[in-house]
Amino acid sequence: MQHPIPAPERFSPPWAFALGLAAGFYPRFLPLWFVLLGAVFVAAFAATLRGLSGRGAGLKAWLAVALACGLALGAGLRRDEAGKAVAPLPRGDLAVTGLWGRLHADAARGAGGLWRYPLALEGLKLAAPGLRGSVSARGRVTLLVRPSAGESVRRVGERLQGERLACDAQPARPRKEEAAPQGAAPQGAAPPETSPHTTLFFADEAKLVRLDDEGRGLAQGRAHVRALGQWRARLRTAFRDALSHVGGDEATAGLLVALLLGDRTGLERDEAAVWKRAGCAHVLALSGQHLALLATLAAALCRPLCGPRRARGLALLCAAAFVFVAGLSPSLLRSLLMYGIGVCAFFADRPVEGRTTLALAFAIALPLDPEAARGLSFCLSYLALAGLVVFAPRIEFALRPWLPPALATALAASLGAQLATGALLALVFGALQPIGIVASIATAPLVAAFLWWGLCAGLSVGLVPRLAPLVVGVSRFIYRLLAGAVSLFAAAPPLVLPGRSAAFAAAVVVLVACLVYALPHVRYRLWLRSRQCGDETRL
Repeated sequence: MQHPIPAPERFSPPWAFALGLAAGFYPRFLPLWFVLLGAVFVAAFAATLRGLSGRGAGLKAWLAVALACGLALGAGLRRDEAGKAVAPLPRGDLAVTGLWGRLHADAARGAGGLWRYPLALEGLKLAAPGLRGSVSARGRVTLLVRPSAGESVRRVGERLQGERLACDAQPARPRKEEAAPQGAAPQGAAPPETSPHTTLFFADEAKLVRLDDEGRGLAQGRAHVRALGQWRARLRTAFRDALSHVGGDEATAGLLVALLLGDRTGLERDEAAVWKRAGCAHVLALSGQHLALLATLAAALCRPLCGPRRARGLALLCAAAFVFVAGLSPSLLRSLLMYGIGVCAFFADRPVEGRTTLALAFAIALPLDPEAARGLSFCLSYLALAGLVVFAPRIEFALRPWLPPALATALAASLGAQLATGALLALVFGALQPIGIVASIATAPLVAAFLWWGLCAGLSVGLVPRLAPLVVGVSRFIYRLLAGAVSLFAAAPPLVLPGRSAAFAAAVVVLVACLVYALPHVRYRLWLRSRQCGDETRL
């Protein structure tokens, strides 16, 4: 019996807009005038299609319009990002000795033990022989902070979004041993989460000073903002303490906090590198799946009390509250946006597809914070999920005749995620981990179980602290299984790509991805043509 060939899904306007947005924003090597010229050309093509009559002409015109709008918006965001960059710093006798500004995101632990403080710059301190002063300045900078001797790791990580800081700092590029530890990035490169065009400053934790808005007279009436930040910090600390009690030991609690709160301060220095060597970096990037679990549980509890429609709305509020406490990490923001879009579609009684929802979430998240959109975690989060919703169904259809359904689904998901993220990983790390195809199948269920258990147990222990001794054993058991599996796969040798081999390997991965995407369309067209020829022969 011949295996049926399903009709491939149509290319939706939101997906075209998201592709245009990415094409206009990410490739810095393309001049802005070239991108805008391409947007004008696509818009003219759309106008031409609107004047034609035929099957699919209207949809193609809308696709071209969406692509042109995405290209134009992406180019505009890239230009705005370049305009916010800090001007070249003074050289010679005049030197920068310090700065002050506001955190536009939570502090995060970076490579080499340094802390990344993303600052919206407000001013610079300058010094010259016999002269000291300060000037106002604007732009986004990254402050790399060295913890002081004996400094509590938790205290360093308590710097949250919205806080104003001042410090003595020196502009510099990261040293090789600090910015690129072995196995993390090429020697001399910027940290993966930092754009190479970002101005970097170095400072010590002991030199950081928390500023008071009223004291400096810059923004009156922000007491409620500080109170909200303090309340959020207390909630975040309470939930982190509950997760620490659930984990029991530092290693288990550190991974739970990293997955659920996005705070990697408790992770061992080599743990993230082990996940990368195992080819499972994209699995960590998809950790926002626990937000969907929290929303599902909230909706199930509220449904008997207020009905399905209001339950969905309350679940969305619960998810938003959790993201507020945990912080806007890329995976959590993506999950929140996708769930919110799904709830809006439910209220409007409209069907929604996974790839359309992902495209809309990307189109919203990128303009919200273009600087964060260039981070590795942001790109991996969206690329990995794109592989699951775009490539995985095609691969699964090809594997179903040869493998059991459960194995075909798991293998297709792993191959789809690896195919979507392989090009980026090859360019960033200069290596590929083919073992990641198998490692993802083995670790993804364990990661999901660890997330779900940590979320449910953390909330339970937060409400009833006496339950902590009862859940520690399960947490350690799941963690040991997960850590053992990741360490086993990390021992496999990677495919090292020296020199230009990384770019060549990335091009090959992109070409294979295009073939995987186009193959169902070609097969479906050939099948339709054979059916039409058969009907004509019978006639």
